[in-house]
Amino acid sequence: MSINYDFYQTTGKLADENAMHVRPVSNQTIDTQALAERIQRSSTATVGDVKLVLDALSVAVKQELLNGNKVHIDGLGYFSVSMKGTVRQGKAGKLKLKEASVRSILFKPEKQYVQQFAEAKFTPLPARGARPAAPDDTSLSQVLEILAREWGSFTTKEFCRATGWSPTTAYRRLKELEAAGMVANHGTRSTSLWHLCK
Repeated sequence: MSINYDFYQTTGKLADENAMHVRPVSNQTIDTQALAERIQRSSTATVGDVKLVLDALSVAVKQELLNGNKVHIDGLGYFSVSMKGTVRQGKAGKLKLKEASVRSILFKPEKQYVQQFAEAKFTPLPARGARPAAPDDTSLSQVLEILAREWGSFTTKEFCRATGWSPTTAYRRLKELEAAGMVANHGTRSTSLWHLCK
């Protein structure tokens, strides 16, 4: 498991000539359903329980921010509001704010949370037009072992990200591995959940 990155050239007046920088490139956006499934596998809560709590948390954080408070979630970080508007100065020199609105919701992670990412590994993206090499049988076994060791069970999406295969190819290969007795699916009809057979 690693974070993909790519290079880009900085533009604009402040950029150095030919200055190159690096930026992370997301594989995909993980939605609430996927997060809930992951949390379910490491707790006694169901997917429905997790989604209910996440929905309630979203509403509670919004209400507290609307009340002018900053919100701290232990082990994660702080949420706060940034605002925008037009500042006017009246005849008496008193400042007034017109057209005030919320610019954005800010998030500042806890230092301890950021420190946990010291173990992160990074992988450069292939050159444009190139496709990641499909894992051979040896590296595929290693991928399965890593997924099983880190999560116990894994979804087709997680297998897809780990191998670089398309969802269709990843699912087909998992079915082949299942037929060979290497993995087993103990999820639902709509959500596959795989584990490594020993």
